[in-house]
Amino acid sequence: MVSLLLFVIGCYVLTALFVHLYYWICRHRQVEKHYVLLAEKPYEQMEWIIRSMHSFSRWMGIPVQVTIVPSYDSNELSYMVDRWSHQCFPIHVEQQLAAPDHAIVIDLNKEHDLCKLPF
Repeated sequence: MVSLLLFVIGCYVLTALFVHLYYWICRHRQVEKHYVLLAEKPYEQMEWIIRSMHSFSRWMGIPVQVTIVPSYDSNELSYMVDRWSHQCFPIHVEQQLAAPDHAIVIDLNKEHDLCKLPF
């Protein structure tokens, strides 16, 4: 009876070990997602979008990089970028669009572009 119990517990331990090993292998193969956010006017929901991307990144285990290309100058935006880039993932602000090929470009003023967001 005890040997059967030890066999079942050993199977659980081996299964947990294999799941953790698989997760570790798959995590190192994931490609970082790069989102470029175009904002033509001060966008009120920008912080909500950054929070949601941070939650998505942590929940899915996918590293995220965000570049914001505003067509306006805002102290609130620079303050928010400084605060969030220290807390979660790298956020860059650029004045001109220079997106790499693998980047996902999202114009926040176009409703059909918002469906490209990962959440």
